[in-house]
Amino acid sequence: MRARKLSKFETIDAEVRRGARLDTLRYSLSANHQHGLKRTNEDKRHAIHIALREWSEWSDRAIADLVGVSHPSVAAIRRQLENFTSCEHRVGMDGKRRRKPVGLSVEEEPYQLPVAGVDDQERSAHAITMEVAQKLGDLESTIRSGLRRFPRERLAILGLIRKVRSDLAQLERDILPAGR
Repeated sequence: MRARKLSKFETIDAEVRRGARLDTLRYSLSANHQHGLKRTNEDKRHAIHIALREWSEWSDRAIADLVGVSHPSVAAIRRQLENFTSCEHRVGMDGKRRRKPVGLSVEEEPYQLPVAGVDDQERSAHAITMEVAQKLGDLESTIRSGLRRFPRERLAILGLIRKVRSDLAQLERDILPAGR
């Protein structure tokens, strides 16, 4: 009814289905990649965002199958949204619940971000720390995306990574007290 009013047509052909909100959402996400019109990358990203928001416990492959994209695409967007859509277990396409894969190497210890304090200064410091962490995560995602899209530019991208590493090392030296 609303679509007809917005389109200003007297009548329109429509397929009406009954179901709960999530049933409708699941149907629309799976139908939109099958109708024959080529979706833009933004359309695909938007569909992945919606699916991750609603079914964060699903595996990357299950969401990819629903939305009609590759599972690495889902994984990349999930990494960008990790703070919002992370969960300890994921449900696979077979319906089984599994622990999510661990991404750390054996010798690497996870860095724990500081807990927000009670006063305004500590809260502001925590907000800045979280912003830096988000931007570093965005940088990693952008680099990986660049490598996938432009594999011939590996050396140029490697040069940029080394420059960022050098800049971060200099920042670290500036931050750490002398002699440490």
